[in-house]
Amino acid sequence: MALPGFAEGETVAVAPDAGETRVLGAVPSRALATPGTTSAYLTSAYQTLAGSLLGTPAYMSPEQCRGDDIDGRSDVYSLAVITYQMLTGGVPFAGASLPETIRMHLSDAPPPLQAKAPSVAPALAAVVLQGLEKDPARRPATAGLFAARARIGAEGEARPLRQSKDIVNNNVGLFLRLTVAAMLLPLAVLVIARLGLIALAGSIDLPPAAAIAAVIVASAGLVHFGAQLYEVLSLLALRQFAASGEYRVDARRLAGDALRLFPRVLATKLRGLPRLLPRALVEDQLWPVVIAAEGLSGRAALRRSAELVGAVRPLAKAALLRHVGPAWIAALMYPALFTLIDTEALVELARALTTHGTFGWLVTVYPVVLSMLYMVYGPARGLLYWTARQCLGEAEPPDLPEVGRRGGRQRPALATLTWWGVPLVLAAVAAVGLYRLARPPLGDQLEKAIREGRGAGVERLVAQGAPVDDAEIGGATPLMQAIVAGNRRAAEFLVARGARLDARDKRQATPLRHAVARGQADIARLLLERGADPNLADETGATPLMAAALRGDAALVQALLDKGADPAPRDREGHTARDLALQEGHADVAALLRP
Repeated sequence: MALPGFAEGETVAVAPDAGETRVLGAVPSRALATPGTTSAYLTSAYQTLAGSLLGTPAYMSPEQCRGDDIDGRSDVYSLAVITYQMLTGGVPFAGASLPETIRMHLSDAPPPLQAKAPSVAPALAAVVLQGLEKDPARRPATAGLFAARARIGAEGEARPLRQSKDIVNNNVGLFLRLTVAAMLLPLAVLVIARLGLIALAGSIDLPPAAAIAAVIVASAGLVHFGAQLYEVLSLLALRQFAASGEYRVDARRLAGDALRLFPRVLATKLRGLPRLLPRALVEDQLWPVVIAAEGLSGRAALRRSAELVGAVRPLAKAALLRHVGPAWIAALMYPALFTLIDTEALVELARALTTHGTFGWLVTVYPVVLSMLYMVYGPARGLLYWTARQCLGEAEPPDLPEVGRRGGRQRPALATLTWWGVPLVLAAVAAVGLYRLARPPLGDQLEKAIREGRGAGVERLVAQGAPVDDAEIGGATPLMQAIVAGNRRAAEFLVARGARLDARDKRQATPLRHAVARGQADIARLLLERGADPNLADETGATPLMAAALRGDAALVQALLDKGADPAPRDREGHTARDLALQEGHADVAALLRP
């Protein structure tokens, strides 16, 4: 029933001796206690408890259940229970009886919030569970701080990313200049590193896989460092925006501050290089803006970064992907693309990177150009820094000037998946390519052995299972490659092992056509003896007999005729084998081809 003089929803506590009734605070249920019920505890977890324990059981903090002195952190616990109930439809602790409910508050861990409400953001769930900590010291210090963290957790990564994009999109010229300025140093170092790689390749036999791997690591590392310099410049610009109330910077002052901070940035970067564990990568990501905002450096900046990241860890993990994603996409793009083409293409890429040439310089420079993808995310790091300070209760974010909203609907979850997926796919493809370069398949090893004229090596690889008819990208089989390389021993061995005699490359040329065109008469006779068709023409209509006539090889022409070669066919230009012999002045061959 309702009590006279008390609002519905107020908690009413009754002193058992004096029968005094006092309003202690608001809870979700109607107060039902009356002076006449002091000897009976109300058993509903949602109703006010009468007696020595004051409060509503479902919302009471552990220290309140114990009868300890309480402060504002007890209210934080109750607020966390209410938030939990709003998100899941039920309170975390609701026993069948009052003693059981109190025991649950004192000793049980709250059920995982996302198990009951999977759609709740992990960051928001973490804030609620922090508010439900048994130890008051581990909860947010005030209800206001809890509310601020809950709001940030609910908005997740979308808020700083959206604000960052809006700021950049409304000041493209300024942030483009900042990006270019930040990337000049990495570009210069990349150029110097490539010159060193060229010199190294000229003095030692540098494996192609090692050359490509070195370029990948150098490109990713330097572009990542450029992104960190850009974060420093972005925060310096944001601070000027907040101070002046408009999106305008004093370029001279900004440049002076950046030059003053650069030694600290470089020193902290070098100190943090050995910290390559995943946890350290997350914790260390705010040190550039810590240097710009607080002037710390080295180990102190790294410790401060870890402290700030701890306050916004779910947001920091999502931000990390946008921090390192562009660098690795830029570094892995070409190696992955060339892996999809062919192993030989990777060899050519390595050769381009270790020699002077336009393409090699393009591959060197393009990661820096592609790093412009990061431009819209630079200010987000400073905004995340201010958000972390707010979650720690240190300071409210500064007021930035109003900015117009540009662009369509933001999809941070999809973008996060993209920044995860694309680098991982590129890394997997590039890793396969580098592995194939370091330990190429038997077919690739066979091709190399043929080109190098290693007959014994060819025999060993075929014995190990290398396919004798596995065509390369141009359609040339190992037998064709042996003929072109003049490796007679390999050709004879491949023929003996059953290589297809009438295989065709992409120009429809057969092994016999290659042998005749290159004057490999002995191999041509071997092919004829094994049953090669002498009348198969290539895409121009030229037959092996025409090739022999052009060369003026009367003995080979006779051998082809003896095996059934037809002198009547004409090529694309209408010439017969005899016409070609006459054009080249080979009268003896023309006589053999007389109808």
